[in-house]
Amino acid sequence: MNIYTSGAYMARNATWHVEDSPWKAEQVRTMLGRHGIVPRTLCEVGCGAGEVLVRLGETFPAARLQGFEVSQQALALARTRTRDGLTFTGADAFASGLHFDVALALDVMEHVEDYIAFARRMRPLAEHKIFHVPLDMNALAVARGWPIAHAREKVGHLHYFSKETALATLAQADHEIVDWAYTATALETPGAVRNAKAALLNVARRGLYALRPDAAAALLGGYSLLVLTR
Repeated sequence: MNIYTSGAYMARNATWHVEDSPWKAEQVRTMLGRHGIVPRTLCEVGCGAGEVLVRLGETFPAARLQGFEVSQQALALARTRTRDGLTFTGADAFASGLHFDVALALDVMEHVEDYIAFARRMRPLAEHKIFHVPLDMNALAVARGWPIAHAREKVGHLHYFSKETALATLAQADHEIVDWAYTATALETPGAVRNAKAALLNVARRGLYALRPDAAAALLGGYSLLVLTR
């Protein structure tokens, strides 16, 4: 956790990926909408700069929203977004004694050393949980080598998931899988790499995904997994 508490992560990622927050919030909205879930209370564990919660607050204006963040640098950014019904804290979410309708862990599980224990501790925090997990473990990334090393060095990924291992991890941590969906991280997020090679690769990803989504994620990468659990 030292890279998050020491300021090293902020030095490598100055915006704390806030540019991707509207897109992430939309994925959460879509999943909740598919199941008719309208939370009165919602939290995000590892909320970063807090912009996801700001955007969700626009959709659920009556909800009480709380962000938990261990990095003091990110927490300082998040607290500039505080408003009525939206608060941020550096406290341990799992020791808070609070319970929510929905708890989010968006692009967090791959960063923590004991990811199974983390997933297990998420379970009693809320009635429904939403995880967003990058699918770094794909054939292209393994063949090229550098994408996995880059994910570790640049953004602190300690674990690398496929769809199958992500779902199995949550099941092992006693979650009931309610629903899941691929999200096109490399194709749609503002923070994704934009160059000629990436554009060509994304054409291939779109084409294969239209025919075989599982194959596109497993072979060419560029996708993440959004999972709703109970």
